[in-house]
Amino acid sequence: ATLVEWYQDRGQINRFKRASMPTKEGFMVETFWLAYFDSFNEAFYEPWNAFSGNTKDTKVSIYTIYIDEIVSGEIKLFWDENGVRYDIKLDSESDDYLKKVLSVYMPILKERYGDDSVRFENVVGRLPRLYIKYSDKPFNWLYTATPREITKFAKEMFDDAWGLRWGLEETAIKIYEKVPA
Repeated sequence: ATLVEWYQDRGQINRFKRASMPTKEGFMVETFWLAYFDSFNEAFYEPWNAFSGNTKDTKVSIYTIYIDEIVSGEIKLFWDENGVRYDIKLDSESDDYLKKVLSVYMPILKERYGDDSVRFENVVGRLPRLYIKYSDKPFNWLYTATPREITKFAKEMFDDAWGLRWGLEETAIKIYEKVPA
């Protein structure tokens, strides 16, 4: 086939693909996390993935930061009309990992976020979780904020969330390096 025939055939196939438009919420979720927030993750920022067509129609905006050194786990960032909160869990067979890390790190967290904004939950049969309220700013704030305000908020949240990740990981390393093998 000639190059022209190849393009014509490809055009026939792609012409009938159905494109869907994201909702306003889906568009803002993708815009905030992939265009604003991720842009501060310079080493791994991939601007070509923003607006990839995988927008989620959701009223809750979610982003995940993985913890993967001595302990593995994740920090999920949730943003909805109640504000921004972090849900932290470590993936481990034992619930002792997060408890040990928090025995050292909890005073720092309470000073940083306030006593009422930090809650540790340890339910039998589930991995323990730490919940942190980061901000009361509702997600719909994005609809009226200027690009400069959004950039500033994204940078502050990025620095805070990744600072939390590195702080938890650093504390775990200190604790588990002291434990004899």
